[in-house]
Amino acid sequence: MVIFFKYCNVEPLHATALHATSLRGNSNKIFNSLPFQSIDFINYTSFFNPLLNIIRMKTIILSFISVFALLSCNSNNSTETTQEENTDTTTQVVEEKQVETMPKKQLRHVVMFKFKDTSTEADVKSVEEAFAALPSKIPQIKGYEWGTNNSPEGLNKGLTHCFFLTFDSEEGRAAYLPHPDHKAFGEVLGPHLEDVLVLDYWTTE
Repeated sequence: MVIFFKYCNVEPLHATALHATSLRGNSNKIFNSLPFQSIDFINYTSFFNPLLNIIRMKTIILSFISVFALLSCNSNNSTETTQEENTDTTTQVVEEKQVETMPKKQLRHVVMFKFKDTSTEADVKSVEEAFAALPSKIPQIKGYEWGTNNSPEGLNKGLTHCFFLTFDSEEGRAAYLPHPDHKAFGEVLGPHLEDVLVLDYWTTE
């Protein structure tokens, strides 16, 4: 509570402020007992209470707005993070599917033999069996098949046997060519070989 007053015998007028929390309820008695000619009194509590209430309400409203804004930011960040994670996952799945559906390249190794006229069926059979055993000895061989010529065109130039090998890469073929088991096969083939034709090419599954 603030009290403004003027004393009757003092010129010019002086303003004095009294602060007394104990005056509530007894202010009228105290004021009447004071030797003042006149008292200009303003009860600042009743005057400022509405303003204080407005300030409190504004503070509460601003607090709610701040909390709401913070929650909105967190929600937006969470949504953006989730969207980014979903995008990354989708991209990864698409890339994996593309890798799965992409045709796989394979390296074909084609070998054709012409045997000597002096070679017997048993000699040729031993070569066939030796060649057929290579895939179980050399892991770089991913596919194997063979057969004898039956073309009616007569353009085989004496080549009667075709062996067809598959590798995943040139490195696989490079490991096959000097492989000890491949060298051992060459020793079985050598005495009966009249001519040979080798052709390699890339293909897809």
